[in-house]
Amino acid sequence: MPGMKKEMNMVANVAVNAVRGAARDIPSKQRRSKDSLRSALARGVKKKLKETKNDVTAVITCKGSGGNPKANLARAVDGEIPWRHPTFGHDPVVDQKSHEFFYSTLDSLEPGMKRALRRGGLSYEKEL
Repeated sequence: MPGMKKEMNMVANVAVNAVRGAARDIPSKQRRSKDSLRSALARGVKKKLKETKNDVTAVITCKGSGGNPKANLARAVDGEIPWRHPTFGHDPVVDQKSHEFFYSTLDSLEPGMKRALRRGGLSYEKEL
């Protein structure tokens, strides 16, 4: 079991780093800063390993903390929910264009993750 957990952790770390990078690479007219929305998205990407007697599962999420005004930001940016917000000096509410970063990044990594996990005797499942 320790070998399974180590292998799953290595594969999950690659995926987490790729999703964080994709979040930071979302186009913006603003300069990069640690307080930007892109940085908040990248910080919100978390990995949790769940270990049972016969299985190890990696869960990768992108969420803000509860009560945080940016808690739903990842779903809005990725296009899962509409992103409407007020602006200054324009029409009071605008629809923000989505920039897929979470699922598209994981989808692009899927073939490599499957191969790596099969080498370690693990399986891969994807569920929404």
